[in-house]
Amino acid sequence: MASARRSGSVTVIQRFGGGLNLNVHFHTLLLDGVFFEGQEGALEFRPLPPPTDYEVGGVLARVAARVQRLLRRRGLDP
Repeated sequence: MASARRSGSVTVIQRFGGGLNLNVHFHTLLLDGVFFEGQEGALEFRPLPPPTDYEVGGVLARVAARVQRLLRRRGLDP
């Protein structure tokens, strides 16, 4: 039976910059692999390979399309 694999992330929203100016942004930590239960029940970590240029391009294309749709809906399309 295959064991369940788990990944994880943590995101913190920071609302202010160093000069207490409004500067909403995110700090995110992501695991670059997965944890799984090994043969003796102990958790083991298996690193995953970095994304390929093709995969990064796919994410970029989806983000660009969604931002363009959002701008059009709000009447801000250049």
